[in-house]
Amino acid sequence: VPVPTEEVPPFPREEPQPSVPTVAANPFYDTESLIMRELVLHGECKAAEGEDENGNPIAINVANFIQFCMEQDGLTFHTLLYNEVLNDVLDELHRNPTQHVESYMLAHQNISYANLAAELATERYTLSKIYATAEKNNETSERDLTNRLLHLINDLKLRVIEIDLKETQKKLLDPSLKNDVEQLGAVLKRLQELINLKKLLAKEAGDRIIT
Repeated sequence: VPVPTEEVPPFPREEPQPSVPTVAANPFYDTESLIMRELVLHGECKAAEGEDENGNPIAINVANFIQFCMEQDGLTFHTLLYNEVLNDVLDELHRNPTQHVESYMLAHQNISYANLAAELATERYTLSKIYATAEKNNETSERDLTNRLLHLINDLKLRVIEIDLKETQKKLLDPSLKNDVEQLGAVLKRLQELINLKKLLAKEAGDRIIT
């Protein structure tokens, strides 16, 4: 899994929300739900290869792949339930690497987890065309799965940056900044950091596509 080697600015932080919110309340809801759907349907499947402490090749499943990609930038889901489910699946796959995640989640003793899994696994859950085509044809190869995950996680990161960019730009409209050169400089510096980070992610989106 490619990891940026150059120094990047701090990634924006958002506080998780306690339950599944409305789309209006959580602008990250759609993308995060699509990531969670991949977790529920394919959590145990191989998404990439890594190495153990002895340098031997090991398979990285979807659950661990999601965790790794998000932790690169210190990200968590913006809904606490999603973070709880991911951690629960990671724990279960650590105990039982061959566990079928969808079956495990649908029969989960925590009714909130089971209900979420049922919602995400049903056909009525709306998928964008870019992800629906492969699933319609039962094309869930490692390459397809990895590319979908990379695309979704990158979309989430870009969404976080875009929202922080808007908030930072609003700060420039504050009249008090005219009399505070130090604070104005800090805001302008953060704005440039976010612009650079957005460009870096856009570049990574192209570089990471596996063919």
